[in-house]
Amino acid sequence: MLAGKKQYYFGKLIPNTKVMFIAEMPTQVPQNIWHQSKNFEYFEHSNTDEKFIEILQKHGFGGCYLTDIIKTATEARRPTKRECKEFVPLLLNEIEIIKPHLIIALGRSAEKILKNKKIVGDLVDEYEIKYLRHPSSVWRIKHPRKKLTIAQKWNIYELQIKKLQSKRIKTCGR
Repeated sequence: MLAGKKQYYFGKLIPNTKVMFIAEMPTQVPQNIWHQSKNFEYFEHSNTDEKFIEILQKHGFGGCYLTDIIKTATEARRPTKRECKEFVPLLLNEIEIIKPHLIIALGRSAEKILKNKKIVGDLVDEYEIKYLRHPSSVWRIKHPRKKLTIAQKWNIYELQIKKLQSKRIKTCGR
C-alpha cells in the first residue's frame, strides 16, 4: 500500500450467497496481523473474527457475504456523515450484485444506518434487515447473578446466531 493511501475493504463474493452480514466499519489492525488463515483470504482479522466465522459455519451461515458499510479501516469510532455519503453507494452496489434474501446488521450502529432512509434510501423497504450484536461485544455480555467466562459469553452469542438460523431457513431455504 502506498504511503498516505487508504486501503479499501470489500466483502468476498461467494456464489449463491443468500445472506449478507453488514458491520459498521473495519477497525485498523496492526500490520503484523495481516495474514492468510483458513477463513479469510488476506484480510486483517482478530481471534474474535475467527471465532465469529467458526460459529457462523457451525450454524449454516458458512459462505455468507460479510462486508462493512464504511470501506476503510480506521481507529474504533462511529463513521462520519461524510464517510456514510462516500461509502453507502458502494454498499448499495454490493447489495445489488449479491441480491441477498436477508441482511443481518452486525451491531446497533450498523442497524441504525441500514434502516435510515435518509442514508440508504429504500433499502429498508426492499430487504429484510435483522439485528445481531457485533461479535466484538461478546466481551461485554453480562449475567445479573454470576460472573461469566469468555466461553460462556460465546455460548450466549452462539444462541443468538442459532435463532437467526431459523430465520435464514425460512427466508432462504436450505
